Amino acid sequence: MKWDKKRFRKANPVSITSIMQSVVNDLGIGPDISLKKIKDNWQEIVGAANARNTRPLSLKKEKLTIAVSSPVWMTQALFHKLFFMEKIDKFMSMDNLIIRDIHFILESY
Repeated sequence: MKWDKKRFRKANPVSITSIMQSVVNDLGIGPDISLKKIKDNWQEIVGAANARNTRPLSLKKEKLTIAVSSPVWMTQALFHKLFFMEKIDKFMSMDNLIIRDIHFILESY
């Protein structure tokens, strides 16, 4: 089979990443995928002690909701809210995820 160089030069290759990002955006499942990644890596993101007493619940409109295990941990989490945001932003930087706010709720687990 003869290779058509003229046709090959006109081709405009597109990365699979950009195609998948477009599909994810079109389906509106980007936040779900990001939340799953955060949940799966929570201990790595916030550290063992924080992970034992907090857990991400939902991600909607750039707002992450995190459950905390007790009133004491609620105070701790509120005090370290910027720490959580910085750690999440750093971990998710390649995913273009922006979290503008974190909401903490008390939930025993």
